[in-house]
Amino acid sequence: MKTIVSNVLKSLILLACTTLLLSSCLDTKVPRDAAAGPNLGFEFSQKGLPVNWILYEPPHLDHSISLDTNSPKEGKRALRFDVLKDPEERNRNFTGLTNEFPELTKGGGRYRISFWMKNTGTRYRISAGGTKAKESAKNPTLIEDSLTFPDWKKMEMETEIPADMWLRFEIRLKGQGSFQIDQVEIEKR
Repeated sequence: MKTIVSNVLKSLILLACTTLLLSSCLDTKVPRDAAAGPNLGFEFSQKGLPVNWILYEPPHLDHSISLDTNSPKEGKRALRFDVLKDPEERNRNFTGLTNEFPELTKGGGRYRISFWMKNTGTRYRISAGGTKAKESAKNPTLIEDSLTFPDWKKMEMETEIPADMWLRFEIRLKGQGSFQIDQVEIEKR
């Protein structure tokens, strides 16, 4: 009985820590616009940010997130992250984005995710996988690297989504540098 109570307490502490971590890293003022749909090309914006995306904005990280209109791959805008100073000693020193796509991927199956990116200096971790309501996403890391791409490069990956879930896509960025993303595509295989 004592072991069960101890395991329950450990689980509750882990859940509390995870919630605290996410609440300190997420911007809760995410612009939403149902008419923009999933906004995969970052063309729709409010207050200088793309609508319908969750952006990680930790307060202790010297960074900026903007919509770049100077050099998008397609359309009029690309999403840009600039990390000016990276406090290496901190665990939560990442910026990035995430989104879930129940309207595009509900019912599961195999999906191809592609997008265009540029990178100079940052270390990026790209993950995608299944999630559902009231359940933490356990998305596998599909790409983790720090390769530099000064010009647009198309990235493609595939993931399997269980029938009772939908797709969650995430990019986490660490390290000083610049990262741009444009024209995300999600296609059932």
